[in-house]
Amino acid sequence: MRAVELLKTFREWQAMKPAVDPLAERAPIFQDAQGVASDLAELATMGEQAVGYLANRTSPPPEWGEKQNSVLVQASQPNGLPGIAVLDAMRELVTAAESAGSVSQP
Repeated sequence: MRAVELLKTFREWQAMKPAVDPLAERAPIFQDAQGVASDLAELATMGEQAVGYLANRTSPPPEWGEKQNSVLVQASQPNGLPGIAVLDAMRELVTAAESAGSVSQP
């Protein structure tokens, strides 16, 4: 998937939370979806940052990777809904971003 497509997907994930929140306020059945929407919004922010590091071929600060790993752990916790299927791919993206500054340029 290209960076432009990834960034578009991440923006779509971020748009889910504001769409789900009012539904959850009116219908309790959507309350479980709030957690997933929040997780996806955090994953989207993480993904946008990772793509930025990769595009610029710069390494993020060490604490960035630690924070992203805690986000991934939180997103992997069971919440009554099916798990988020993209967690493995997001872990790979974080790992790639962490080593972006050490990639040799052509």
